[in-house]
Amino acid sequence: MYYTQDGTEPDTTSALYSDSNKPVITTGKLTLKAIAVKDGMNNSATLTAVYTIIVIPTYTVTFDADNGTANTAQTVTEGGTVNKPTDPTKVYNPIGLYEGTPPTACTFVEWQKINGSTWGFNTDTVTANITLKAKWTTPTPIDLTDETGNNIVEKTVSYANANSGSDYTLILDANINDVAPQTLDQNDTILTITSDGNSERKISLGQNGSLFTIGGTDTTPCPNKIL
Repeated sequence: MYYTQDGTEPDTTSALYSDSNKPVITTGKLTLKAIAVKDGMNNSATLTAVYTIIVIPTYTVTFDADNGTANTAQTVTEGGTVNKPTDPTKVYNPIGLYEGTPPTACTFVEWQKINGSTWGFNTDTVTANITLKAKWTTPTPIDLTDETGNNIVEKTVSYANANSGSDYTLILDANINDVAPQTLDQNDTILTITSDGNSERKISLGQNGSLFTIGGTDTTPCPNKIL
């Protein structure tokens, strides 16, 4: 059997079909024509077959973790859905005043489209290269804006005195100067003051005297702590 792939009429000078020489169909439109030839017999009529090769495009879906764990990507065929990846993680570096143990991680919420809407992994389909961005809930320190004091240390003590009975941690990211002497005078209140990472932070008095006084009197002590 002899064949052509360009639409021309085949003859005995055309490509000879064999296991090692078969028609190759790539992309686009292909017109395959073939004839059967045998010695002592007339050539067969030309058999024509027209093929239209449809290539389904693929697209890249990039997952932008927004400074969380490493970004990832998937290759998806046009019209396909995306496999939901493992939820990313994101470190949070606490600075400021927190009740209880300061948080050290953001909370992953969802993957969002570029317009901020939620990507539906069971319903949304891919029609182009896209980037999905991680949405996070970021912890926030206690708001000390309205507390009395000229710096974060003084405002922290003001807040702790007004909201007793809890454990608080103040994390400093800078030296604090000119701090007035402070009195923590509420029952069962623990205030821990520390620094971010391994950095040394100094708290300097604005005048002579002790920086902190634990509340209570000689006859009525208060079980407070500064760590």
